[in-house]
Amino acid sequence: MDSITYQKFINWLLLRFEVYAPKESRGIVRFGKIQSSRDIEYSRKPFYPLRKLFLPGKEKLYSYYNKKYHSPDKEKKKRIVLGIPLFDLEALTYYSIIFSRDVYFQANLRNSIICGISPVPDENSFYQEFENKILHHLKFDLYFDQNQNNSYRLFSGSEEGQKILEGFGEERYEHIEYQGPLKDQGYSLYLQKIAKKIKASYGFPFWKKLGGECLACGKCTLVCPMCYCYDLKTEGSGKAFREWGNCFYSEFSEVAGEYKFLKNRTERIYNWYDHKFVRMPQEYGFVGCVQCGRCTEVCPVGINIKKNLEKIKKFK
Repeated sequence: MDSITYQKFINWLLLRFEVYAPKESRGIVRFGKIQSSRDIEYSRKPFYPLRKLFLPGKEKLYSYYNKKYHSPDKEKKKRIVLGIPLFDLEALTYYSIIFSRDVYFQANLRNSIICGISPVPDENSFYQEFENKILHHLKFDLYFDQNQNNSYRLFSGSEEGQKILEGFGEERYEHIEYQGPLKDQGYSLYLQKIAKKIKASYGFPFWKKLGGECLACGKCTLVCPMCYCYDLKTEGSGKAFREWGNCFYSEFSEVAGEYKFLKNRTERIYNWYDHKFVRMPQEYGFVGCVQCGRCTEVCPVGINIKKNLEKIKKFK
């Protein structure tokens, strides 16, 4: 598909669906509803991850009135989400497993047509080789593989994706069957070593130093596509909500009697690494990091997760 046909395809979608894509708003690129193909931002990575569309920051769960529980309407108008980077697509695939029994998340997923896109390759890039290996392990409806000549190689990942392409009149695409999540990455030799080092290093000076540097601002969890903790809250009017939680906030681990399981920043930042690289592989078979780099980009004191993992790997 050439670039002109791609623009026509987006305009065709806009006549039939609510369309969401990365777009600039107040200087920040984020996923939002678009009105035109010109609204889409292709050159910059979305600052915020995709999860807000599927796990909103505040989500109503139910109301209680007239002596009955009432759930919100979970079936909404069908929407298409375009321009999803590979790392956000990977995170969404993992969310579909983590929230496999969550009726609210699954309803948001059912109401969405998922469209991924690759970055434009360059002569030094090995991205496409990696992409070809991982696509079979990602859940999507359509995937657009950008080429250097502004054309796209098309992949469908579902019957719905095929129907959309054929409805538009596009028959040049390759269908990919989902083969399950890339679980073996959770148990690679490198990550096995990292997990063992983290597990054995509780109380090491490294964590105390890191806890001293960390401001506990929580920005890293807000932009991380693999952070998904939430708090359950109720209102006096009989409404129940869930809101994003943040494990760097002091009240995150607080229980009745004001006891806190994570008493300081050192314990909280250790918990963050332990959950992503030790407990998640044990529970799900994949790590809680898709290497998007957002946490490093937003950290006000320059904490770099990639460099820290290299340091952890060298622990004796």
